[in-house]
Amino acid sequence: RALMRGSMGLSEASRTAQTELGLLLPYCCAMGWCMIALSTVFFGMSVLQYGCVFLSGFLKSTKGVYSFTLQYWDQLWRIGSSTMLRSVAYALIVSIAGTVFAMLFAYYMDRRRILGRSLFDCLATLPYMLPGTCFGIGYILAFNHAPLKLTGTALIVLANMLFKQLPTSTKICTASLALLPEVQERSARDLGAGRLAVLRDVVFPALRPAFLSCFVYNFTSSMTTAGSIIFLIDAKRQLAVFKLFDAVYQGDYALASLIASVITVIVLFVEGLAFLITRKGENRRVSRT
Repeated sequence: RALMRGSMGLSEASRTAQTELGLLLPYCCAMGWCMIALSTVFFGMSVLQYGCVFLSGFLKSTKGVYSFTLQYWDQLWRIGSSTMLRSVAYALIVSIAGTVFAMLFAYYMDRRRILGRSLFDCLATLPYMLPGTCFGIGYILAFNHAPLKLTGTALIVLANMLFKQLPTSTKICTASLALLPEVQERSARDLGAGRLAVLRDVVFPALRPAFLSCFVYNFTSSMTTAGSIIFLIDAKRQLAVFKLFDAVYQGDYALASLIASVITVIVLFVEGLAFLITRKGENRRVSRT
């Protein structure tokens, strides 16, 4: 195991030592400054857009005069605290289970080359090509009768989210596997490591960046998905995104803005946490080298 970890360390160090290629925009003359200006305008518009959404949840209009209020915040926690927690719980389950499944799927398709891998790869890509609504209706038709009657349960919602996001997660893991030389796996087997040991000590450590990327992607998509699960959600187990739609349909835009702000903050927090973990891992690898 020490030899395997040593070879992994050398591989990671070589990837870390690679320098970024490219030319700084300020040195691209007029075209570079034009791109900087366009990027600044786009960034400013995005800040204004999300800022207006956030402020709308804390402002109350009385005869055209806006004042600060926490009325909608109290209303949110009265009607949607359990819904928000359920959305986060579903997103975490799908993120962890979906990422691990995508890693194993990519490994067996790309490295083990099992029989019928082209068919399995095609089936895994179908959810990306199908519209979300059609994908959800297919789940209703497939799991609406015995022996797999899952309609009205949380399991059918979780499965739909997982497999809807599987194509992108699989491609991310496949791209990371391409950076891992197969000779390292063969060396580990020559040293007496079993298949599980190769997965644990060679493959999974190399897929750590892909794990974080897939985790963030699955979490973000699960928090905001609507089309593929709109017909699968039980009225007793609604998610935050559908509470947002209900508020919009009822004309309660302040409450809808507050729900959208909470979802955005949660997603940004998870993405920031993943970024910090990634930076910490990179600094640790650089210090070892």
